[in-house]
Amino acid sequence: MFFKKNSNPSIVIKSLDHTKYFYDLKKKYPNIKFIFMKRDVLNSLLSIKNKGWFKNYNFVPALSPMFRIRNKYFPHGLDKKDIKFWLSLNEYERCAHYILELSKYEKKINNKVIFDYDELIENPSLFANKISKKLNLKFGPKTNKIIKSIKEQKVYQDIDLYKKIRPSVLNKLNLLPSGSLF
Repeated sequence: MFFKKNSNPSIVIKSLDHTKYFYDLKKKYPNIKFIFMKRDVLNSLLSIKNKGWFKNYNFVPALSPMFRIRNKYFPHGLDKKDIKFWLSLNEYERCAHYILELSKYEKKINNKVIFDYDELIENPSLFANKISKKLNLKFGPKTNKIIKSIKEQKVYQDIDLYKKIRPSVLNKLNLLPSGSLF
């Protein structure tokens, strides 16, 4: 979407679950910058739930690589010590736990730029210009076409999360900096 104005190499990873490894990458490359796109917690949770990532314990290509224990697959961002707990969770709670785990690792990264996903959806053109200036990038040949293709995805559902997710997990989600669920 963008081209660097200088010649520094860039790596782009569009993935939540690699966050666990960014801290190690930062140690090896101290000048590296990370860009995070924050989204409303509830919409993130429901998006993951609607994609069915944690409906069962099957392999999910979007979460690859995953690790396998017996006939069940788990996201590689999950600590193996949490497997028993993970197995006790329902689908909504697994989505919530996944978000909480990744947020824990994201907090450790200090050289980062954070953008708001809702701003992107609200006004893609203005947002792209903001990113361009903040990161010292110029538009590439496909940027405008990509900007025009951005549409709001309605994932919000009228559900009572108090009936779907245990209160201790909901309380932790409410503490995330990207906003409260309620």
